[in-house]
Amino acid sequence: MDGVSGPGNDALMLDHVIMFRADDLDAETEAELMRQLGRLKDVPGVLDFALGKNFGDRSRGFDYCMRVTFADKDALDAYQDDPLHLEVVAYNRQVTSEHICVDFLFEPVDVGTGG
Repeated sequence: MDGVSGPGNDALMLDHVIMFRADDLDAETEAELMRQLGRLKDVPGVLDFALGKNFGDRSRGFDYCMRVTFADKDALDAYQDDPLHLEVVAYNRQVTSEHICVDFLFEPVDVGTGG
């Protein structure tokens, strides 16, 4: 079993998290990078999307982080091959120097509003 598909995983979802290193981007290039990455929320199969710039000192030099949530690995696989994703990846590789990616399954939890 690959740990991603199989019996008992019906309630699980998948997060695709990528961190990017982009040293010394000027404001215009940074804005365009964020705009390009933000387009990925429109790829079919994306259930949730978050994108931001690191503000802490524990990132080991990674400047930006993106999280994309999918229903399952099939949706992630389709996203990887989507023309919009491929277009954004091509731009991203021109302005970033390194990236790291983690994909993991999780069981959604409703944290409620507290009380």
